Amino acid sequence: AAIAVRSDLDFVFLTKRAKRMAEYVEYFAGLGAGPTWPYANLWIGVSVSTQAEADRKIPILLHTPAAHRLVSIEPMLEEIHLCSGFPDWLILGQETGPGARKPRQHWFHNLNTEVGVWGVPIFTKPPAATTPQHWTCWPKEIRCAKRDAADPRGKGK
Repeated sequence: AAIAVRSDLDFVFLTKRAKRMAEYVEYFAGLGAGPTWPYANLWIGVSVSTQAEADRKIPILLHTPAAHRLVSIEPMLEEIHLCSGFPDWLILGQETGPGARKPRQHWFHNLNTEVGVWGVPIFTKPPAATTPQHWTCWPKEIRCAKRDAADPRGKGK
């Protein structure tokens, strides 16, 4: 009910459990969520780290009734291609902490090129340590989150 009442706010449901999310959304929509379903202020998304996860979860996300869909690739543990379709928003991040595996720059560059053709905004989560040497694996074109990527619907100030 809060989502329907607070159209001035965006709500994000992000999960690693794509099938469970789809079941929940379909159940909720079946309860008669109202004529405004899917809600324009609700983003649903899945989190993936590998190509196998992307291949399994993204098709479920894309077939779930929603106004907006996002994919969070974090931590990016290998090169990922969005073979099954494109979300409305993409979030990229790398592994952090002791022993973190460093991603390859071409992974980010290739993904940026792939989704850029479709105009999908990318939000990059900076590494935990934000000194310049920590950004070396990120291509220059996606090192800074652009306003449209951080706020894809332009609702910010």
